Amino acid sequence: MSHVPNASPMDDFALQEVVCTPGLVSDDQPVTVGYYRGCGLTFLRNSAYYRLSAMVLGVDDVNDIHNEIQGFVYGSVVQAGSITGDLHIHQAAQSSTVMNRTITADALMRGPIQAIEGLAERVATAERAASTDPVAAASAYEDIASTLEVNGYHGHALLMLQQAAATLEAGYCHDDAAQLLVRLIEDMIGAGEASEAAAAVHHLHRLANSGNLSAGVATRTTYALSLYGTVQHPFDELNELARTLDLLAAAEDSSFPLYALVLGEAAVATNQKGYIRERIGIFSTAARKTKSEDVRICTLLAAAEATDEWGDLVSDAKKHRLPPAWNAAVLARYARYLTLTAAADEADEYWREAINRGALAGLGVDTSEWLYAIRENTLRYGPITDNLETHHLAQAMQASGGTRLLPTIRNNYEDALSELRARKLPAACQAARRALRESVTSGHLMSEQLAAELLAEIYASSGEPQRAAVLYIRTGNSESLCAMAGGLGDIYLDVEQYIGQSAPWQRAAAYAAVATQSDLVPDDHVSELVAAALTEVEASLAGRTREGPFAPQVGLAALDVLAALIERANFEQAEQSIELLASLVYREPGRYRHTDEAHIRLLTGVLGCCKPLRSAAAKQLIDMLALDEHISDQVVDIASPVIMLHPDLFVEPLVDLAVDHQAAARLLIRLNHPLPEENALAVEAFERLVSPYEPKPGVTALGLGFTRDSMVILNLTQSNRDAAARALLGRARDRKEAAANRADALVALRILSDVISADVRTELFEAGLNFGRGEEDGSALDTEFGAMSRHILSARSVFQWEAPPLLYLVSSWPRLRRLLIKLNRSKL
Repeated sequence: MSHVPNASPMDDFALQEVVCTPGLVSDDQPVTVGYYRGCGLTFLRNSAYYRLSAMVLGVDDVNDIHNEIQGFVYGSVVQAGSITGDLHIHQAAQSSTVMNRTITADALMRGPIQAIEGLAERVATAERAASTDPVAAASAYEDIASTLEVNGYHGHALLMLQQAAATLEAGYCHDDAAQLLVRLIEDMIGAGEASEAAAAVHHLHRLANSGNLSAGVATRTTYALSLYGTVQHPFDELNELARTLDLLAAAEDSSFPLYALVLGEAAVATNQKGYIRERIGIFSTAARKTKSEDVRICTLLAAAEATDEWGDLVSDAKKHRLPPAWNAAVLARYARYLTLTAAADEADEYWREAINRGALAGLGVDTSEWLYAIRENTLRYGPITDNLETHHLAQAMQASGGTRLLPTIRNNYEDALSELRARKLPAACQAARRALRESVTSGHLMSEQLAAELLAEIYASSGEPQRAAVLYIRTGNSESLCAMAGGLGDIYLDVEQYIGQSAPWQRAAAYAAVATQSDLVPDDHVSELVAAALTEVEASLAGRTREGPFAPQVGLAALDVLAALIERANFEQAEQSIELLASLVYREPGRYRHTDEAHIRLLTGVLGCCKPLRSAAAKQLIDMLALDEHISDQVVDIASPVIMLHPDLFVEPLVDLAVDHQAAARLLIRLNHPLPEENALAVEAFERLVSPYEPKPGVTALGLGFTRDSMVILNLTQSNRDAAARALLGRARDRKEAAANRADALVALRILSDVISADVRTELFEAGLNFGRGEEDGSALDTEFGAMSRHILSARSVFQWEAPPLLYLVSSWPRLRRLLIKLNRSKL
């Protein structure tokens, strides 16, 4: 031991000299290393030491370094207590028994058995005793595991416990080995680390099948294996664990509170709360008898979730009667419950109170999650305010560190993602389920949504659409749910029970699934579903449903169900639907509603199936045709097939509308009814077709409406129709025009073919020969719009076999028609 000059007098310091790696530091002074809580500290008696210390400690003033830090200096871990500028050599204290949880350089290089003083000798002693006194050796291994656990070496501690069990088994102490493994498995499951217990479970299975266990120990082993099997079950089947809990509670086994906790958390996380309600007495007894405050509070939380009775527990948390961290956690769990039961304002208050308590308790990660929960609550229910963005504060809280409500050695969500990417679906499922249970227990609403969606994706990939659907509904992910449901063919997803959920986004997802599979809904379910949808739409229109602007809209989803099932509804429901939606027809000019499409589909369904209500449905359709072009076009696109079947209801009002509404004019043409003689639309369409055009450089317009305008001008004079046809031919032959527009012009010419003069028809035929030979293929815009060239090919193909417009043009000229057929056969 060397003497350290200029050191402060501290009698219990123990300094050791070590050799520093050559060439890394100056050689002008010997290097002395002191141990402070087991961590090496290297320094020199020169000015370079101060610069090095300031760099490592991250401070500017080398004369004011007063921090506890950890970092690497020349390969040694640094953890300093106090360094001042006038000290040339720092002294460090060495702990006599227990090391700090920080993993030291010694431990990294040599392992904790060698790094912790005296531990190697204890291991050697246990190994020597294994053959002569297995019970003593196993006890020694357990003591070693305890030391390792205290110092943060969880994995090494687990290995030592497994070695203790193996030692007992080798010494024919089978019951002792089984009991040790049972305790180990239960402790790991209680800590949320079931994934780490696989080796112990395998060992216990082997002992249970050996036939060497006594009756009592064999029963206890069966219970532990049941507990593990339930936790790892891919579909959260809880029946076996529930029976095991009943038996343990009846026997007043000391471990039954743990089993109650595991059942309760699994039941809450998977929405199987009936298991708790049926055993509420057992859960109350478990909370009363357990010696662990954590187990007691978690058990009471599970019971409160199942029974909706939060009063006493929330009151205790608000009055600080629980440990500080659990005061915050209980308030967060209650806030989660309020969010899921549509009590948004009250939920916001409790989230904020939980954040305040959590920050004071040092729960950095949990507080960060609860900040995100405020944002989720606001997005789901609104209104959107400046206080919504909590991301930066949440990130700051997470970076602040601190403790975690439920410490874990693994990130189960990331594990699930990795396993899913590797297509290891069973392992991904188990990890995602652990992540879901952990997030629910901690009140991490956003992480719960992410874990549920990931688990839904895993189930969908595994051929379990019903289970995936339940989870998609839970998160309100209508898009993924409908995409999955639409690809199931004749497989019906029964999600009707979720239409009664409190959370509007969950009801919206359930309605969306029903609408997607409306053709598979059983007949005896239709009336009930339509009644529920009517109630939902009425509440939404009356403003009784609170929803955020970015959340799934339950009123719209319910209206989709009405539109999809209205043809199978009874007369009273159809009549109520017509009356309910009448107020949605009229609106200010230039305004459209998200309900328009479903509204039109519903009216179309009533028009097609309910004769007494056809007049009322037709009136609403006519009124919507009179609205802006966007809405009237929707009416034409959706309702025209049914309108064609009922000209008696539509011709007269369409004639009145066709004077200045293009959609009405198009419907009249489809009904083979002449347009009004004084038709301003026809004049406007003619002017659009024949007006000179010159595209702006670098600008290309698509969808110019040639087809629509050609239909409208059919009743104009012969000269007007001929002029329009020549103008369309010019656009079709213009290589400066986009191919899609050229093809549209060809289709428009086909519409005019019956109403043009013979001279113009001859011109069209000669031009058609050029198109038939392919001489008009190509466009100056093919490079920019390469995919558009297929439109010319498509338009050229209609000059051939299936629906040749030139044949239609020259239908009155048999010889020309035969010539064109001959040209077509020679593949011109």
